[in-house]
Amino acid sequence: MPDTITTKKLDGTGLQQVWSLILANFAAKALAEEMKTKLDTVAENAQVNVIESVKVNGVALEVTEKGVSIAVPTGTLADLDEVSIDNLNTALKELINGKADSATTLAGYGITDAYTKSETYTKDETDSKISTAVGQAVAGVYKVKGSVAFASLPTENVSAGDVYNVTDAFTASSAFVTSEVGKPYPAGTNVCYTESGWDAMAGTYDFSEYAKLTDLPESLTSEEIAEICKIPES
Repeated sequence: MPDTITTKKLDGTGLQQVWSLILANFAAKALAEEMKTKLDTVAENAQVNVIESVKVNGVALEVTEKGVSIAVPTGTLADLDEVSIDNLNTALKELINGKADSATTLAGYGITDAYTKSETYTKDETDSKISTAVGQAVAGVYKVKGSVAFASLPTENVSAGDVYNVTDAFTASSAFVTSEVGKPYPAGTNVCYTESGWDAMAGTYDFSEYAKLTDLPESLTSEEIAEICKIPES
């Protein structure tokens, strides 16, 4: 008895696949026939046309990508088969005359963004401007004046930025900035003079209101945290 034949249908996707295979096989066969036709017209042992050697006055030139670059001289003497002394003299005179007519300004050479003499500074002017700039920059820098007792801390003939090391403990007087008046400071405090008065650069701070790490209770365990974060059952 013959084997049972299983019947299957060809859907739209399968139909597109069959048609694509038909086109691909047809195109491959057509291409093969076209290539065979072209190859049949090529002579036996034929070679690609390539320039193998070019010489100028017996000197071989380099061949690159089927081409050769030949430099052809130009100018007064280029068209002459032979160059005489008179030819050289004439060429030199033309060259010298051309140099004599050269531009006398930078703009004549195409340079248009150069500073003119009136737009630049002399050495003395440059030195003066540098000195002024440095002086202004240094004016805002701290100037260490040494160590003094609080009672000897000057209040006159001082400049902003003057810094003194106070050798004894003191309480800020009215000569200090408003926010520091009446505050105690330990020996060794550095003070800097400002336009608003002396300003302590270091001091003490009262942390008595803060709790120590050792005084804090133990941290929650992971189990306790999990219990707290549990979603209640409905």
